[in-house]
Amino acid sequence: MGKMPLFSFLNKKTLNKYEKTEEYQFYMKNKEYLLPLNFHYHLVFSENNAFKIIQANILIKAMMNKEIYDETLKSSQDELLTIIDGRNEYLKNKIWKALDENQAIYFEKDATRIYLPIYSRAMNLIYNDDPIKLLEYPYTEIVKDARSSCIDLFDLYNYDLYASAFTHLIKIKEDKTSCAFYHPDFETIFIINDQGRLDIAIPLFDKYLKERDHHLLMKRVANVVDDFYSNERKKFVRSLRDNGLISSKMCSILLRKESIRSIRRTKVALKGKSIDEIL
Repeated sequence: MGKMPLFSFLNKKTLNKYEKTEEYQFYMKNKEYLLPLNFHYHLVFSENNAFKIIQANILIKAMMNKEIYDETLKSSQDELLTIIDGRNEYLKNKIWKALDENQAIYFEKDATRIYLPIYSRAMNLIYNDDPIKLLEYPYTEIVKDARSSCIDLFDLYNYDLYASAFTHLIKIKEDKTSCAFYHPDFETIFIINDQGRLDIAIPLFDKYLKERDHHLLMKRVANVVDDFYSNERKKFVRSLRDNGLISSKMCSILLRKESIRSIRRTKVALKGKSIDEIL
């Protein structure tokens, strides 16, 4: 449906206070984990930008997993000096045990557990199956500096990452160029494009809505997402109202803004054309 500045207005009229959400509290408590990634991921985080907080928390959780790997590597070095054969297997088992004990989150990509989405699948394979290499150059540099092999994880892993335990997003529907997710904490529908970037954020439950009905919520969200992909803006706005996700007052405001937008768009399209061209 393309960009929707229409819903930036809705964003200002929602009751949701980001700073009260678990997602935001997690970020504030653990944002120090982002320091080793400074100057690589140029994300400007804001308490009023829910999607940036989601992305930040993905990075934080990845760095928490890396901390488990790093601490296990460090604590195992003296023991490895006493082992002649099977050093990799010993280290591998110790790492897997540490990951399990810490209930480290992951998702699967091509039959590989991705604990470190900041790295490629190939690098995750080394961490998982050949960790002894991490004690040798050049891999020691990766252990020291996380940025040295970082990838664009949002582009590479995209929907698999956003639908994983690294977020609280719920996948609703995917089409050729984007995917719709719902975040229960932020009470927002996010349309994420095929490059892993946010196209549109649609906050629900505006301040004019008298009752916030959560009965069969996911079914109602799925209904409006279907209407979103019909590429009819007004139909989508009405669907939000009909499914109890925005108020009638907000629906009227958005429809009026969309009508004004359509008139302006038509004027721009006709500007500079002759009468014959218009007719």
